[in-house]
Amino acid sequence: MSTTNRPGIALYGPPSSGKDAVTETLHYLYPRFVLLPELKVSAERTNGYELISRERRDELRAAGRLAVDSQRGDAAYAIDQQTIETLQSMRCIPIVHLHSIAELRQLMEYVGDTWLRVLLWVSRDVAEERALERSDADVSSCLAAWDQTRADLDSHDEERLFHLRVHTDRISIHKAAQKIIDLYASPQPG
Repeated sequence: MSTTNRPGIALYGPPSSGKDAVTETLHYLYPRFVLLPELKVSAERTNGYELISRERRDELRAAGRLAVDSQRGDAAYAIDQQTIETLQSMRCIPIVHLHSIAELRQLMEYVGDTWLRVLLWVSRDVAEERALERSDADVSSCLAAWDQTRADLDSHDEERLFHLRVHTDRISIHKAAQKIIDLYASPQPG
């Protein structure tokens, strides 16, 4: 893959849209793509997160190190700027999973307009099917989060926020990842 001036990829989408599967496939196809661990202050669903204490999050915030800092339900989430910089210094291409337009905008304030921003989408029915297939403990929470994502998108200009929209209920995860790689590797205008 040729190099571009896109230093990272931001994936946004509802639960069950394939963020984890697309990230794994991107890494498999091109190992420099690496999931940037999101920091989480919570005891629930710890898979895929780096757990930190509320005090540690407050320390990072006070030091001005949080590129993203948000609250969803009872849990707090953050993305450490230093982790982004460390991955990039290792010539890795960070991939972040975002859960709201507000988080996307926070990231953009830190990285500017340089990262590839991808909306992964799946219908509500398919999101429910996938949640049931993976035996999610609370399918209703998954669907509530899908509804929140739809409302979040409806209240913003999607065309200006995302470089690519991929329907993971219409194409395979491998093809979705390849679309992202193709756009990532294409020269940026300007």
